[in-house]
Amino acid sequence: MCKLRMTVLVFAGSLMLIVPLTAAITAPDAGGKLVIGYDGTDVTVSAGTTLVESWNDQVALRSVDNAVSAGDRRPELVQMDTGNGLHNVIDFSGTNYLKTADFAEGDMAQTNTIFVVAQWDSLSSDYLFDGISSSERHALYTRSDNSYGMFAGAQIINGNVPAVTGQFQVFAASFNGSSGWFRVDGTTILSGNIGSHVLGGLSIGSNYGASGMMDGKVAEVLVYDGGLNTAQLLSVEEYLANKYLVPEPTTMILLAIGGLGILRRKR
Repeated sequence: MCKLRMTVLVFAGSLMLIVPLTAAITAPDAGGKLVIGYDGTDVTVSAGTTLVESWNDQVALRSVDNAVSAGDRRPELVQMDTGNGLHNVIDFSGTNYLKTADFAEGDMAQTNTIFVVAQWDSLSSDYLFDGISSSERHALYTRSDNSYGMFAGAQIINGNVPAVTGQFQVFAASFNGSSGWFRVDGTTILSGNIGSHVLGGLSIGSNYGASGMMDGKVAEVLVYDGGLNTAQLLSVEEYLANKYLVPEPTTMILLAIGGLGILRRKR
């Protein structure tokens, strides 16, 4: 099968291909700890389609750890407004996923920190990410009661803060044994012992066994091999929020002008 690496735009159900685009990761490197990065600027799709063959690791400090798919399990590359304008995102429909092979540089021991910008479209005990085997996994998922769960050999549960659907958020998870944590848009909602498993590879949109598949969209994934201090953590969250969630200045000005127009009409 012929494969092309390009940016793909989808408008009103039609497909438009534009000039191939590759952009370097500009996320904070947190002292050289940023080792894997995926965003919508570097995706390999099947020729003439928007079906994703590979989501390409742009950082490649651990060699290349591309997440791939095949057959009817391929998600779709689409463009949509994530909160501050149009971005290419990977659309997981509850029947597909992406998965690396064994990490090129071997298992990633704890501590590591994983950031994901994503949106749940519906909730049904599905995985945002996981490892690739039963003993080499760091997982973030929603439970049957739609609350979040983390797993790395032991499980912690949050029954009080359910996941939400229909909006992009910045998720951050630190896998650090007894002091692991999970944050949503800068607020910590889980903390505790999640186990001591290593991470042998990365499954995006499913668990390690290719089940529990996500119905939602993922815009960016960043993996840091190590723990982050407070300043580094906030800098990555700010980078992702500004890139995907916070309205651009021109958009905010237009919204303000629109509001003024409404006020004038009411007078």
